[in-house]
Parts: sequence; C-alpha cells; structure tokens
Amino acid sequence: MVQLTVTISDEQMRALQAEARRRNVSVDAVVEELVRRASAAPRIPDDAWAVVEGAQAHSLRTEPALTEDEAIDFAVAATRKVRAERAAGRNLGPSHP
Repeated sequence: MVQLTVTISDEQMRALQAEARRRNVSVDAVVEELVRRASAAPRIPDDAWAVVEGAQAHSLRTEPALTEDEAIDFAVAATRKVRAERAAGRNLGPSHP
C-alpha cells in the first residue's frame, strides 16, 4: 500500500477525527472511504465541458448577451448534436475508425 502525506487545515483534521470517533474507526479508514467515494463518483465527460465552454464563448460573442433561456436552448442543441454524432459513429461498424 502506498503512503501519502497531505496538508489539511486544523479544522479539516478535527472534522476527520470527529467523524472517525463517531464511526468508531480510524482517521485512515474515514479518508480511505472518502477517496473511494470520490473515485466512484460519476464524472462529467470532457465533451460536456466543451458544450459549456462553447455556450460561454457564443454568449460572449453575442450582443446583447444571451438570456438564461437562450443559453439553455443553445446548450441543449449542442448536447443533442454531440449525442447524434456519437450515435452515428457507433453505427459505422468496426471497419470504420
């Protein structure tokens, strides 16, 4: 097992110690569980971030700036486009890259 040294605030350490006492486990066990949960949490795909960044860039180029509803419509349309492109790519079969 790998050892890791981290620097956290006194307040964070007290919170970890209190949680360990509450569960009647070691601080290490609490930290291991937190790391396990963090690594198992669903991540936002990179292409989703690209959609958000595209909406932001579009908004900056648009005069006046997009309203919230317009930004949502733009993001939904971009998401649908990405999903359609993915679906089309899956339908090409194994002989196509």
